[in-house]
Amino acid sequence: MDKQSIMTHYGALYFFMPAVQWVVNEHGVIADMNDYAGASLGYDRIELIGAPFQTIFHPDDWASLVHLLPQPTDEAVRTFTARTVHKTGKLCPVRVHMRWKALNGTPFLLVSCSDMTAETHAERLLAEQTHILKQIAKHEPLDAILTSIAKAAEALRPPAICSILLADDNGRRLYHGAAPSLPSAYIQAMNGIEIGPQSGSCGAAAYQKEIVIASNVANDPRWTSYAQLALAHGLRACWSMPILSSSGHVLGTLAFYYPTEREPEPEDMEIMSALSSLASLAMEHEGTRKALEENRRLYDSLLHYHYDELTGLPNRRRFLQLAEAMLLKLNETKQHGAILYIDLDGFQYINDSFGHHIGDKLLQQTAARLRERVRPHGIAAHMSGDEFIVLLAPVAGHQEASAIAEDLLALIAQPFSLAEQTIFITASIGIALFDGEQANVDTAIRQADMAAMEAKRKGKNSYCLYEEALRHQRLPNVFLLADLHQAVKQNMDGFVLLYQPIVDVRTKTVSAMETLIRWHHPTEGVVPPGDFIPLAEETGLIIPIGEWTIQQACRQHERWRQQGFAPIRMAVNISVKELHHPQFAARVEAILAETNMKPSWLELEITETIAIYQETTVLTNLRRLKEMGVRLSIDDFGTGYSSLAYLKQLNIDTVKIDRTFIADCPHSHYGSIITSTIISLARHLGMNVVAEGVEREEQLEYLRQKGCHEAQGYLFRPPMPADEAAGVLARSIERRT
Repeated sequence: MDKQSIMTHYGALYFFMPAVQWVVNEHGVIADMNDYAGASLGYDRIELIGAPFQTIFHPDDWASLVHLLPQPTDEAVRTFTARTVHKTGKLCPVRVHMRWKALNGTPFLLVSCSDMTAETHAERLLAEQTHILKQIAKHEPLDAILTSIAKAAEALRPPAICSILLADDNGRRLYHGAAPSLPSAYIQAMNGIEIGPQSGSCGAAAYQKEIVIASNVANDPRWTSYAQLALAHGLRACWSMPILSSSGHVLGTLAFYYPTEREPEPEDMEIMSALSSLASLAMEHEGTRKALEENRRLYDSLLHYHYDELTGLPNRRRFLQLAEAMLLKLNETKQHGAILYIDLDGFQYINDSFGHHIGDKLLQQTAARLRERVRPHGIAAHMSGDEFIVLLAPVAGHQEASAIAEDLLALIAQPFSLAEQTIFITASIGIALFDGEQANVDTAIRQADMAAMEAKRKGKNSYCLYEEALRHQRLPNVFLLADLHQAVKQNMDGFVLLYQPIVDVRTKTVSAMETLIRWHHPTEGVVPPGDFIPLAEETGLIIPIGEWTIQQACRQHERWRQQGFAPIRMAVNISVKELHHPQFAARVEAILAETNMKPSWLELEITETIAIYQETTVLTNLRRLKEMGVRLSIDDFGTGYSSLAYLKQLNIDTVKIDRTFIADCPHSHYGSIITSTIISLARHLGMNVVAEGVEREEQLEYLRQKGCHEAQGYLFRPPMPADEAAGVLARSIERRT
């Protein structure tokens, strides 16, 4: 029975089947097609009939495909895979079946295609999952696994940029885990973001424990505080899914960023869900591994409690035992030894910027380097925190000890590769020499510690040999620090505030008062700020001292206002250390409320070094202060490394030109050029400009000609008590009237 004898009147319906069907003539031109074929590529039938068949395929695929086409005399069915090109340019993987068939003696190529998108997608996802599972099974580092997950997401859903953040142990903040394609500046700015409903997509997803879709960060209320940061780096959409443990606790977040506004498709949700599950598995696996290691360390510590758990080096107790034994040998052989006290420079900055897990890894790698270098010569130990100690025995003298110290400095200064970050750090080393007869281990350690502090004081990244003069130099600071603690404890006993007027250059009337703290020591008299402020910063006493200073300045402002004086700006110097305190802005807000002072009348002066601090806490405090309406000023501008354009990004209101540039104006050529340039740039950026250290009328006239807004210095008045400052305010009012 031939096919003609079984044909039915349903044959015409084949044309409407939901399958892609093509008829191509022997010249490679599309002779006919069904509607479904056109719709699958975004065309009407009329647009493609008569077009070359190769039009619908990707050029690279057609170049390979053309050699596989059957001959018109070959009616066998051929099957292969290729990519078709949608009218929008989107590619679609398809499986193609074709055969030749003659109609009235004319050969036609009959083609049908089936969409392989879902199949291809599943295969690629499965391949990525398999690769990541193998990494987990091989116990590869967590940061490497998370990076693979992020790269897999980006490969599966281009042009997505994937970021993985890790929750801290308290579940309050999110820290960088992996983000191979995000700008490093954006990573640093968002590192340590708080978990909360208004903390972008990731902070909100961790807070709500559900996926958060921000298809347009510019107008999403959850991105209010971070939208400008994201947009500045070309990030316009962000979807974030919480990474949950098997018990439902938030371990972190997995986010997709896009350069355009975008809503997720079902494939996006499937991939995010699959990859977040893999991330959860990797994190829990890492947690289990760490727990086992902790148990092993605990067991080891019961037997070997002389070793530091983090670094594996001898701890202080074990070091003292080993050192005492070595001293006995030195005494027998009449040889010399040396203690090297090693203090890492800026380690706290590493902890604050990258998190304690990175800080711990840095300490571990530093310990490994020290152990390897000193092993032939002596003992390396971990004292505490960022401090290590080395005992060298025997040594020929200070030349050999100094040479080894130089080697250790160079060794520590080599870059550390930690969690996709290249981190640099330096050290300050103190050296104390001793011989077996005279040595006392505790004394030698104290001497080396003092020498290390001297090396740090002189600029860091260096070593210093202990000399007896250092002990005499150190003792006054020890006593001064004890008295400083006592003064703070006794409600700031001995501290007073002085006020120096800041004058309008044009009208010569007072527009602000700078508040300056002084300490009247009960026996030493007035202690200069340069002597006690560094001690306060080093010990954390600057926090209560700074808070007291702001409070007293605001109270004085209110007293003057009640006396009938018009409100003026009160400028108060603050330390970057204060900005590191998470509650600093909140405390300032409370003081303003208590003293009934309008925020715009308070101006906080910070040093130019603020430009190097990118910690989330510092930036959050600055942002909150500006939101309250408090003014910010940069003190001693020109002595650091910041630019006016960068300071403008921090919403700085006032720039104070350092007195060293004003001192020789207008006679100093370079001083005048620098001063006039700062004034001009600051004015163009809309900043107020104050010149410090003005002592002569000709300086004031020069500043007026160059457009400087305000000036401060002994030409007007030195720092003075509040009652004298009130008299200056009164005379300033008379001058105005």
